[in-house]
Amino acid sequence: MLSLKEKFEAPLPKWLHDIEIEAYSKISTAPFALECYGGDAIAVAKQMLGLWPFVDKFPEMIVSGCRSLVSLKLLWRFGVSDLYTLYQKSSKILRSISSDEEEHRKLWLDTSDTLGLKYPTDFYRETLPETRDWIDAVNQRTDSYRMFAGFTAIEIIAEAISKYLLISDAFNKTLGKRGSRWFKAHVHPDDYAGATHEELAWRLAFAFYPATPSKESCNGIVQDIVDLFLKAADASRYIKLP
Repeated sequence: MLSLKEKFEAPLPKWLHDIEIEAYSKISTAPFALECYGGDAIAVAKQMLGLWPFVDKFPEMIVSGCRSLVSLKLLWRFGVSDLYTLYQKSSKILRSISSDEEEHRKLWLDTSDTLGLKYPTDFYRETLPETRDWIDAVNQRTDSYRMFAGFTAIEIIAEAISKYLLISDAFNKTLGKRGSRWFKAHVHPDDYAGATHEELAWRLAFAFYPATPSKESCNGIVQDIVDLFLKAADASRYIKLP
């Protein structure tokens, strides 16, 4: 039986790319994405406000996820030595990802400022139920495999929408250099020791799965979170701007 460390370091399956392709197809054809692609500043501003509660909380979700690895349930399942070895590695990775997400949070606010939104005044509003559902799905801590697969889904979503919108001249013109930095950060994603956040989150997910997760299992988790994101993005289309 492989140790957690050995499972973490094992090669990832090539079919993970198929999951990204499916997510990109959904996101790039969604109504909110088409509106933003057309350079509609109002449409982009609505997304900045409607999705903000998730962006605001995501760094802390990652920190909380790291803390959840210290549990009697996992100690009993994997043993002290095995879990401690991976915990040392994963805590460094997750702290690095959380730090990067804090920077991305600031870039989100820069984009919002470019669109005339002021923080914190314009952001004091009730969280959309759809955005709350998205947050709750990613913030679950009952299963480490699902948690890390959920983190991966967020990286896939951010990269997909960024790649799609940045090929639009109208979108780039609306946001300008400063406003587009959040999106560019996800087209050229951060890495840790030569691996992207998405890859690292997948490695952690695979390490904590009892055997080897199937394509169907991984895809199901990712697409469920993509679908919740799309519901939140669609609901954001109808909010009132300040």
